Amino acid sequence: MDEKTKRHHYVPQFLIKNFTNKDGKILIYDKKKNVFFKAVPNNIFLEGDRNTFENFGGEKSDEIEKMYADLDSVFSKALQKIVNTGKMEVEDLRILLLFAYTQKWRVPQYDQALDEAINYYTVDNLGLGLKENGNVVDVKLEPFFNSMEMQETKRFLLALQPFRYKNDYKKIFKNSFLLSSPYPALLSDCPFREAQANTDIAFEDFIFPIHEQLTLVYAQRIDKYEFAKFTESEKYEIFIKNFSLSRDATAIYYADRFVGCSDDEYLRTVVKNYNIANNNEKLRKAIPMSVFCFINNYYNDEYNR
Repeated sequence: MDEKTKRHHYVPQFLIKNFTNKDGKILIYDKKKNVFFKAVPNNIFLEGDRNTFENFGGEKSDEIEKMYADLDSVFSKALQKIVNTGKMEVEDLRILLLFAYTQKWRVPQYDQALDEAINYYTVDNLGLGLKENGNVVDVKLEPFFNSMEMQETKRFLLALQPFRYKNDYKKIFKNSFLLSSPYPALLSDCPFREAQANTDIAFEDFIFPIHEQLTLVYAQRIDKYEFAKFTESEKYEIFIKNFSLSRDATAIYYADRFVGCSDDEYLRTVVKNYNIANNNEKLRKAIPMSVFCFINNYYNDEYNR
C-alpha cells in the first residue's frame, strides 16, 4: 500500500524557491502576530492533510494531492525554462496561465468560494461531458461525483473555465505578459490577485508573481505592445517602482497570514509602508486596486511623479 502524503502545500515548493535568498530561506512576515521569521520552502504555505478526502469507497485518499504533484511537475519545468533562458515561448505562456488559474483556486482563501460553487455548479455546468463519434452524449455526470474527493475536483474544473470559451481564452492570452522588476516581489499565501472591479467581465485583470523578479500580468485595458515601448522611456523607472510597491502591498492585503521575500530589508520596508497606509481609511480602500491603476494608467503623469 502506498504511503499517503500529509504535508500538503497550497503554494508549491518550486514556486517558493523562486523567492528564497542565497541560503535557500525565505523571510516571512506573519501579519496576524506582527512578527518576522525565516523559513525553508518545505515548512511554509502548507496544511496537514489539506488534500486528503474520503473517496468513493469511504476511505481516506490523497489522490488530489497527487494530481497537484503531477501538475506541478509540468508547471515547474516551464517556469524554470523561462527563468533560465529569459525567454517565454507560446506554449510556455499557455502553461503559465493554467498555473495561474490553478493557483487561484488552490489556496485556503478560495475554500468558501469553492463550497458555494460545489452547491451551485454541477460538473456538467463546468464543462465535463461525454462524446461518442463527435456527438455529445446526453448523460448527466454529477450523480457520479458523490464523494468528497470527487467534489474537490471542481477546483480543477473552475480553474479551467477561462480556457473553455475561445473568445475568453484568446483575450487572456493576447493581453498577458511578464513584467520584470528590480524590486524583489513578495510571495503571499494568496499569490494570484485578481482585480475586484465593478464590471460584468467574467475574467478580470490579474497579477501573479512567479519569481522575485518576474510577475505574470493580465491587463485587458492596455495594449501590451505599446506598453513594451513605454518600458524604454524615461518614465518607466518611476512606474516600475510604483508598480512593485503596490504589487507587494496587495500581497500583504490579500494574505490570510503569511507573506515572504528573499530580501529582509525590502520586506520590512514594504510592511512598514503597508501598515501606515492600512491605518488611513482612504489609503486602505485604495490598496486592492492600486497595482491595477498603475498598470492601466502607466502613461499618466499623475501616476509617475
